[in-house]
Amino acid sequence: MTIHLKRRPANWNTVYSRLLRAERRFGMLGRGDRVLVALSGGADSMVLLDLLAHQARAAGPALGLTLIAGHVPGRYRGRSIASVPRLASICAGLGIELRTAARELPEETFRDCFACARARRAALFELARECRCGTIALGHNADDMVETALLNIIYAGHFAALHPNQPLLQGAVTVIRPLAYVWKDQIDAYAAQRFPPIRRFRCPGGAASKRAAIRRQLARWQRDGSPVKANILQALSNPKPAYLPWGTKHNRS
Repeated sequence: MTIHLKRRPANWNTVYSRLLRAERRFGMLGRGDRVLVALSGGADSMVLLDLLAHQARAAGPALGLTLIAGHVPGRYRGRSIASVPRLASICAGLGIELRTAARELPEETFRDCFACARARRAALFELARECRCGTIALGHNADDMVETALLNIIYAGHFAALHPNQPLLQGAVTVIRPLAYVWKDQIDAYAAQRFPPIRRFRCPGGAASKRAAIRRQLARWQRDGSPVKANILQALSNPKPAYLPWGTKHNRS
């Protein structure tokens, strides 16, 4: 299978500059880093791989990045969640090695969002160890950042979000999210112009999830043109401690 990538998308400068802004803001990459780019086959991970491949070529020896695409295969209702030959062809076109996890995720994994995320993460950590990669790049975008913050506030009772640069396992591996400032609609527009049509795997529990409900509510809030999502994203990096209780107790006399 040979897949030819299309020309550079119309919004390439916008998307790439937002990736660089996030990398600089959170100090994501260092000289000589070996990065496992999680490649699910969806638009987010495909765009992330494309942008990082360009960055690695453009930076050259000055940065010395080594990129490896890592895919965790799985099957649902008898079908693969992504075509591994198709992913391999795209990676070959970008000059990047594709490595796949040794074991497929079984069908029952996809019926529980938490179990699915945990299983994927464990497989990626193992793949990163095998590839001697100290960094794992995930395709979470700005919408994911905003939605996760609201999920934690509304359903978990704490103020937290996805961290763009997160050391884990006592520093053995660092998870980065270079698309933290890129909106989902920007990613989808990029992917539509850059890649052949992407068959999207639809999680069986996705439509009825709390995240989907948050996504629908955000869309309603923005119908009048209010920049609700952008304001929430900015708030994540702009707390006002003087106006937050931070768990302190105030005694009344």
